[in-house]
Amino acid sequence: MKALTNAGHLVTTVFLVAWFTMETASAQADDPLSMAKAAILAHQANLHGFPTYKCRFASTRALADSSQEALRGKYDNARQCDFLLVLDGDKEKYECYATGEVKPPKKADGLRGPMESGSVDFIPIANLRLGDQALHYFSPWRSADICVKGTYRANVIDSPLFMEFMGPRQVFAPVTLLQQCDTGDMLLTAEGLTVLDEQPVVHARLTSKLSKSLNYEYYFDVRRGYLPLRVVRRVYPPETAQQYDRVTYLLDAKECSKGRWFPMHTVTVFVQPTQKRVDITEIRVKELDVENKPTTEDFTLELPAGTKIERPNEDPEYRSFRLRRNERITPDDIPRLLRMLDAVGSVPLMDTSVRRDSINNLTNWSLMGGGLVVCCASVYMYRRLGRKAVG
Repeated sequence: MKALTNAGHLVTTVFLVAWFTMETASAQADDPLSMAKAAILAHQANLHGFPTYKCRFASTRALADSSQEALRGKYDNARQCDFLLVLDGDKEKYECYATGEVKPPKKADGLRGPMESGSVDFIPIANLRLGDQALHYFSPWRSADICVKGTYRANVIDSPLFMEFMGPRQVFAPVTLLQQCDTGDMLLTAEGLTVLDEQPVVHARLTSKLSKSLNYEYYFDVRRGYLPLRVVRRVYPPETAQQYDRVTYLLDAKECSKGRWFPMHTVTVFVQPTQKRVDITEIRVKELDVENKPTTEDFTLELPAGTKIERPNEDPEYRSFRLRRNERITPDDIPRLLRMLDAVGSVPLMDTSVRRDSINNLTNWSLMGGGLVVCCASVYMYRRLGRKAVG
């Protein structure tokens, strides 16, 4: 059934992208808003065309003298980390393979009193998701938070499909902001079909009518699944203390089966007028598989013995327990972990083993095998003693 669902997603995506492409081509030249809406919907259709994939990528953070230098690959003070992102329908695994020590935050005096602060480029974390339920593992402290709908942190910043809030589940995705135009919270303006870097693109701008100091500007690539060739996020006071721009550039994309396009290389530049240099984040896809269904092993996360399992955001009793042994967790184990948290305090001497089926089966087979051995030995001794008595 799930395979049919994924196939349905692909067929729907191909149809939508083709239909929106024709709609954009046939739109009136003096109606740029219609072209912008069609491009936003076509972009979303392309993203939804990847219900299943496995992606390994590297994220690099560095400094450059300018945006132009960053796009040429000329930067310094580079820090790099590898990531894994696996998706199959409502299941997801996201893991950061950061190395090095993560020091506890330092105490400092904040505007509202004492606070703790710290800074690190990459943190060894891992997320598992099953629908609206998720597990967030923080490796340095051996702590795993369980979240459900309403508390699940959906935004995965370091990923190829993110592209400045562009992912399919992002709260600031362009299709989400477009829906807010109907409520009067956002305003859509557009220049329609134009040219950027010698490529035909559809321009669209979404501005917040609430803050009036925040807007997103998109240049959707007509030839590559309406992936944005460039995204500009501008923030002005009073939304922030000082103006800054975050500009994401699409440098390479891969055409997959059924007319789908996946971003393979992006560079995001953080520009502040008061700063002489710019911060950059470069993402390069190293391995990509969008054709084969991920295996259970692909979704497996290893948690060491002693890992603290808790649900701090929604449990007023703040219940928790620690794993008594090393565990291999998948998204399918999240409901069981939630049930185990609910049982804390009400089940004396609770067994904190997550995967007990294999152990129970082994125990049962051991008991059965032992019983069979004892039974056979008893029969053997009985018959042997019987022969001696007759003789």
